[in-house]
Amino acid sequence: MLFDTLPIDISEEISEKTVSRFIEHVKNLPVDPRESFLVNRVLRGLEHFSVLKSSAEVSSRLQSQSEIDATAVDSSYTILKVFIWAIPILGFIGTVIGISAAVGGFSGGMDKAADISALKESLGSVTGGLSTAFDTTLVALVMSMLVMFPSSSMQKSEEDLLNWVDEYCNENLLKRLKESDQAGSSGDEKDHRRLIQRTIDKAMANHHAELQTWIEKLEGIGSTLSQQVVKSWGKIDDKIREQQEAQLAEVKEVIRHLESVEEKMTALQSAHTSHLEKMNGEATEMAEAAGVLSQSFNGVQQGLNGLNTVLMNLGEKQVLIQQVEAPRKRWGLFGNSKRVR
Repeated sequence: MLFDTLPIDISEEISEKTVSRFIEHVKNLPVDPRESFLVNRVLRGLEHFSVLKSSAEVSSRLQSQSEIDATAVDSSYTILKVFIWAIPILGFIGTVIGISAAVGGFSGGMDKAADISALKESLGSVTGGLSTAFDTTLVALVMSMLVMFPSSSMQKSEEDLLNWVDEYCNENLLKRLKESDQAGSSGDEKDHRRLIQRTIDKAMANHHAELQTWIEKLEGIGSTLSQQVVKSWGKIDDKIREQQEAQLAEVKEVIRHLESVEEKMTALQSAHTSHLEKMNGEATEMAEAAGVLSQSFNGVQQGLNGLNTVLMNLGEKQVLIQQVEAPRKRWGLFGNSKRVR
């Protein structure tokens, strides 16, 4: 400790009579209280004691001052923490830009590549660009670590300093504070407060017991409700599972029915196709028969036309048509014999 802020030469105890001398001694130290956590803390504690005349109040004020100092130390590293956070982000941004440029160059090389050598050169430039892009991330991470380690060490040192200041104030300031005898009235008030507190506690004891009973009942009701809810959800889950299984069975049955319908449709389609082929064959045969009939009718027509011509030539001539009986066949003992004329 560089400065004796609370020397024993002035007084072993810090009372209302000696507190002003301690304050004057601290103010005469060759250091600005605003530049030293210890001097500032001791000075504030002495000033609070000179006004409040209560060590408990001084302890509360010192605790508040300790929290203020800790907050000030933590906030002083805010900008540095932002830099530590931003450096890797900048490295990642550089990596993304480098990768984008390398991929863009590779796509341009692919468009212009006419042979394998040009493609190899394009791949070499791409790999070089990617290595440079990842180097930016590496450099950023290394820089972040180089900044993080010293700053963390410095912050820990300042936090240790604040802890040491708290310990010094507890051991050398608060222990030596002595309230005056005039504070007896406040002591009586404290006794009255304790008595009132005990009375209230006794009056509230029954209520606390009743409240504890209700808490136990509510816990039992809650456990019962939880069990019932679990059972209900189990039943609901079983019903949902059964419904899903039934729906799945129905879906499977529908699928089977659709498959059978599909098979029947396939059979009908094949039968229809064969029937169409048969009808096409019959239609072809009928067309051929119609052609033959047409030719026959044409021959008959020609014969009729010739007959009409002959009749016209004959005019009024009489034509005798004699029917000749066809010769009969005779059968003998040795088969067919000659015809009889």
